[in-house]
Amino acid sequence: MLQTFGIDPDQLRVRVEETLKPSRSAADRGEMPYTRAARRVLEYAMAESERRHLAVIGTELFLLGLVEDEKSNAAQVLDSLGAPRDWVEAEARRALDEPRDGSPPE
Repeated sequence: MLQTFGIDPDQLRVRVEETLKPSRSAADRGEMPYTRAARRVLEYAMAESERRHLAVIGTELFLLGLVEDEKSNAAQVLDSLGAPRDWVEAEARRALDEPRDGSPPE
């Protein structure tokens, strides 16, 4: 999906690392340092997957969760790289609604 927006994955990683400073205490303990924002993204993706009766939580669902809040760090980083929130949301929904393997869209 990132290629749809013309975003270089390496450039995105650098921008995210500049924006978000990981919690060393959780990482030092070998735990995944999930923030409230990360949990919201995961919960959104899971709920949307269930609503659409999808067996897999794919990239599109994570993108929708990331840009759900226009003030989120993720939405701002994507916007700064040339992928405004509305565009990301529209493209992710379009991809989800495309027929797969000859089946009709949901």
